[in-house]
Amino acid sequence: MIRFPPQDPVPTPDPAFEKDLLAAMTAFADTTATPVIDAAGIRRAVRRRTALTGAAAVAAVAAIATGAALLLPGSPSGGDRPAGTAPAPAVHSAPPSPSASPSSLSATKGTPSPVAPPAPGATTVTVPPVTGLTRDAATRLLDAAGLHYEVHELTDWKLPAGSVINSAPLPGHTTATDTPVQLFISKGRPGS
Repeated sequence: MIRFPPQDPVPTPDPAFEKDLLAAMTAFADTTATPVIDAAGIRRAVRRRTALTGAAAVAAVAAIATGAALLLPGSPSGGDRPAGTAPAPAVHSAPPSPSASPSSLSATKGTPSPVAPPAPGATTVTVPPVTGLTRDAATRLLDAAGLHYEVHELTDWKLPAGSVINSAPLPGHTTATDTPVQLFISKGRPGS
């Protein structure tokens, strides 16, 4: 067994030192200013920093997109364009009208094309409301109104399979009897 030398006795505290230490701590606490936090200033700085970061990100994306468009071969704005020729003018199309028909959906954006108005002197009929009906009930209603129809099946997350999603022209609109009504039927949820 190993024996350790006896420990020195614990020194007794000096009362004068304790008194001086307490006085120094009190003086420090009394003379030090309380920190002031400007919460509104912090919020302004955060908002400003966020706005500047967002603007810088948008500018970076725009610069990258512009550079990529100029470098792509075959692009009208650059790439393999002969030197000294001007870029082709941009062609912009008007947005679809609110009375647009879902009959010919664009493959990329799903933008419907507008319904042609009935020819002057053609027999017109008001399209009955068929939205939400079953396919059989909707076709019977259109047959009774003297309208021809074309059926298009679409995936729909909300309506069960066999229900009418919509029609074109919309219910309440008039159409020529020889113009087919586009009937959009739900195939239900994908995989169901």
